Amino acid sequence: MAFRDIVLYSKPINFGAIGQAILHLWFTPKQHFTKDAALDEAIRTRFGATLEAAAKCELFAWRATPEGRLAEIVVLDQFSRNVYRDTLRAFAQDALALVLAQELVASGQDLSLSVEQRIFAYMPYCTASPRWCTPRPWPCLRSRVWKTTWTTNCATKPSSTASAATPTATPCRTAALRRKSWFS
Repeated sequence: MAFRDIVLYSKPINFGAIGQAILHLWFTPKQHFTKDAALDEAIRTRFGATLEAAAKCELFAWRATPEGRLAEIVVLDQFSRNVYRDTLRAFAQDALALVLAQELVASGQDLSLSVEQRIFAYMPYCTASPRWCTPRPWPCLRSRVWKTTWTTNCATKPSSTASAATPTATPCRTAALRRKSWFS
């Protein structure tokens, strides 16, 4: 069976209510950087199957819109950390989330998102691999988030004094992977 046939016979999962619910949960009220067992369980119960579908690339129809792509990025890059907290599986989707973020930026569709949404659309640049967490991609992305400053430290809330040009390491990822920080 050719790749074309696989795509043609895969049943797409439309963005619709599920995608809107993901964006609503993540951005209103703000749930970012919260370590909360109740929130983790709510995400696992409500969106666990969606995360599994995203990990299998079954949400490809969502990529037709910037909001759909953002929802898929949030599921892969953020919800995976809630659903699989403190396990290596929390980071298994990072590479796919990074590819989706790169495609979003390359297409210019990221600019139609709000500043807060763009921050999470760009998060995979740093969470996918510490190698990406270098000053090189950040000047371009910083100009795209319009003077917003933040840190990718998943153990703390964004700092108003953090520099987007020099993001910090993700200590929870580094610890889970049992390796030294790339930044020490």
